[in-house]
Formats: sequence, structure tokens, C-alpha cells
Amino acid sequence: MAARLIVALCALALAGCGSAPAEDDPPAAALAGAPAAEPAAATAAGRTFTVDRAKDRVRVEGDGELRTGLEPASITSAAGDTQVAVLSVRGRLLELFDARTLKRLGRANAGSGPVQVASDGGHYLYVTDAIGGSVLVFSSRPELHLVRRYGLEGAPWAIASDARRRRLWVTLAKADRLVEMTSGRRIRRLRDAPTVAEPTAVAVDAGGVTVRGRDGAQDRVPLSK
Repeated sequence: MAARLIVALCALALAGCGSAPAEDDPPAAALAGAPAAEPAAATAAGRTFTVDRAKDRVRVEGDGELRTGLEPASITSAAGDTQVAVLSVRGRLLELFDARTLKRLGRANAGSGPVQVASDGGHYLYVTDAIGGSVLVFSSRPELHLVRRYGLEGAPWAIASDARRRRLWVTLAKADRLVEMTSGRRIRRLRDAPTVAEPTAVAVDAGGVTVRGRDGAQDRVPLSK
């Protein structure tokens, strides 16, 4: 299992070397043997945005589309559900769009091996960078830009935001751990706990945090008081 993960992370590293055109790079966010993920989607301005990774775009419910960087794989609403942020893993690019007009508002480099994006519901966005070993913090004001890089060893992978409690939850795919962090501009690590092997998905609700591993195993972690 560990060997498969290392092979996948090596592919991520090659994707970040910059020695070849981005379209020739290997996929930047995949674990060997992992089941195909469900299409990522987000709701903003009363519309549903669904990622079409194979065609490098996001489908917009009703009519329209967002043309994105190579292989969009993660999407989230932001700025009070008036914007959507799209993370393209092969293009290693974070893009921000107006959810009403579909106009691109900004774009920024998303690190060496980006995996997922989350939002605090306001103007901060968070990207896990598995190869860079960090969580990247972006602000959308006055325009989209990187404001902090917080180091986390163990291949930061899945990320979920609990805007009400002002918390982030990040899985470490190589360390088999779940990390609780503060949100906002100056994020910091609060605690971490062991979890399922190769955790590749995380979700938070009112009762706790659910983590899913590459092989489908699940774990449930209670929220801190």
C-alpha cells in the first residue's frame, strides 16, 4: 500500500518539475488503484457548477460553462456563494469566477502538486499541495493571490472547511492522519489523530468529521468542543 502511494506521489513530483509542457505532464492528483471519484460540484448564486475534468471545463446548470486550466478536479463556492473557485490539478492552477456572470475574476499558481480546494465561505481559499507538503492560503481581495504557505508533512490531500466553527480539516495521505486547523488568513495546526489508511476524502457536518480511505474504509472523528 505504501509503495503504491509513493509511486503516485512520484508522478506528482514529475508533474511539478516544469521540464515539459503542462499537457504532457502525468495526472497530478491520483492514487494508484483508487476508484474513480464522483464529479466535483458546487452551488453558488442558485446554480450548480459541475466539473468536467476530461474536457477542461465546468458545466453550469441551465446554460453556460467555465473554461478552466488542464484537468479541473476540485471546486468550491466562495464569497457568500457569489463566486466559485476551481482547482486544475494538471495545470496546477487556481481560478476564481463570478457565479452570476461566469466572468473569470483571477487566477494563481497552485503549487507543485495541488489536490483539493476549500473556502472559508468568505474571501479565503485553501489548497492542499501534496508534493509541496503544505496548505496554501489565498485571498481574493483585492485580487486572487497567495498570502501564506503552511507546511504539513505527510502529503496533504483532502480538505474540508467548517465555516461556522472556523476550522479546516486536512488528511495526510502518506501519514494516515487527520489534522484539525484554524481557518482565516493565519492558519495553524491544532491537533491531529490517526485515521484510515491513505485518507483521500473528508467531509464535516454538525456531528463530526468523516474520513474515507483509498480502499473505501471510513472513520468518524468527533468535533472538538
